[in-house]
Amino acid sequence: MMQVRWGSHGHYEIIALVPWSAQECFDLTVRAFNLAERFRVPVFVMTDAEVGHLTEKVVIPPADQIPIVNRKKPTVPPEKFKTYEPDEDLVPPMPSAGEGYHVFAESLTHDERGYPVMTGEAHDKLVRRLIEKIKRYEDEIVDWEERDVEGAEVVVLSYGISARIATRAVAEAKEKGYQGRILPLNNCLAVP
Repeated sequence: MMQVRWGSHGHYEIIALVPWSAQECFDLTVRAFNLAERFRVPVFVMTDAEVGHLTEKVVIPPADQIPIVNRKKPTVPPEKFKTYEPDEDLVPPMPSAGEGYHVFAESLTHDERGYPVMTGEAHDKLVRRLIEKIKRYEDEIVDWEERDVEGAEVVVLSYGISARIATRAVAEAKEKGYQGRILPLNNCLAVP
């Protein structure tokens, strides 16, 4: 998780999906491709080794029932197209290979054409757009599930394979009547 979040030299927002089951590996991989097409960013599917070792049923729907987000295409002719010129949603359109558009990709700070521009103003403009195009649509991206939180004094947050373990631990704690109690355990706080 730390490598995905902080592993780059740049400042930007990350989209990371963390499945807790074999079914979610499939579902979130589809979602990752759709988010990558929608926002033109890498999307990480962060599976645990333990999820990879599960033997669970995965239901793969018919192809026509799998949601597919197609990237936004340019609406200008190839000679007027700028690779990184954003629309109102801050996401630039992107042609597919072979459609006659010139796409210039550069990892340095760049302008709307994709050409390097090494000024503070250009860097500020680019980074703010990269961050804002994700933050503006957090409601569309962020997904979580709440279980049994009403009236709770303690809430356990977990993701990936550890969410399965945490779900069971919380259920057992409730069965034993430890609703909302925090007990010290080896200088740590734990919900029994």
